[in-house]
Amino acid sequence: MRVRSMLAIMAGLCTVASYAWGDTSAAVQQLLKTLDAPSATEQPVVFQDDNGYVRFLGAPQGGVFKVDSAQKAAGAPAGAKAFLDAHRDAFGVSDSSSLAAGRILTNGGQTFVHLGQSIGGVQVFGADASVQVNADGN
Repeated sequence: MRVRSMLAIMAGLCTVASYAWGDTSAAVQQLLKTLDAPSATEQPVVFQDDNGYVRFLGAPQGGVFKVDSAQKAAGAPAGAKAFLDAHRDAFGVSDSSSLAAGRILTNGGQTFVHLGQSIGGVQVFGADASVQVNADGN
């Protein structure tokens, strides 16, 4: 996944059910450890809300956020969902909610996966994410 023509995660994810508003710094640090950018001269772009949850994440030029190889092999929607599921605490997604792929667009080797959030089978209004996945599945 990339931004600046590499990755974009625009997360409007929110939690409706009761969710512990805790310290998110450890979760965000764990998320940033998935960055693979050996030749990058810039830091990743991370925007967080007032509670510390990530609302935008972008890899620097030439960088990617790695996805588990088993999930990557399952395709872009599965990889995007697995990445967000693996980092629920950083994005503020409660354990009682689920993410499901909706619209999927492919352009120039990049796949854009739109994921919606639901709780108990009910779609949460405004709780969605867009993930850009490169041709390698990251």
